[in-house]
Amino acid sequence: MIEIITFHPILLAMFQGFWFIIPAYAANGMAPFPQGKRPLDFGKSWYGKRILGDGKTIEGTIAGFLGGLLWGFVLILFQTYVQVNTGIGINQDLGLVIMNWPLIILIVTGALLGDIIGSFAKRRLDLDRGAKFPIVDQLGFVIVALLLASPIYLPSLGAIAFILASTLFVHLFGNYIGYKIKLKKVPW
Repeated sequence: MIEIITFHPILLAMFQGFWFIIPAYAANGMAPFPQGKRPLDFGKSWYGKRILGDGKTIEGTIAGFLGGLLWGFVLILFQTYVQVNTGIGINQDLGLVIMNWPLIILIVTGALLGDIIGSFAKRRLDLDRGAKFPIVDQLGFVIVALLLASPIYLPSLGAIAFILASTLFVHLFGNYIGYKIKLKKVPW
């Protein structure tokens, strides 16, 4: 006899959200590692203010993109072990999205673009590099990742709620670690 395992809906939403957002977390987390020197905005200003500032670099953007793709590839490889492909892009038992390259590229691009948009907004508001910009600093990258990926797949409301709530803590913890290992100048 085959035993059927059922999961609590909150646990399912958590797993679905985490599964979806891993490439965005990887992209956002890998960007500071190369400690790039070449600014993404090439040092250019717009209306007397830097477009993005020195914190967004070509090297960091490439590292973030490749890191997100790498983790996306890991998900593609691993999903055959955790999913039952129903042919409609959703796992029958766990509700996990079937990861594929177009979706991963949109998630990763959205995460990096969300961070870049946040930097652009900070410069327009005369906020210095590293200055606190609540909500935008913590959630901007996942919100844009969700928006960019939404034409292909949008997680359930429960999964989105988990992504947003957990990202507040994951982002703060990750930044604190980055500060401690001297990849970041501020712990937020």
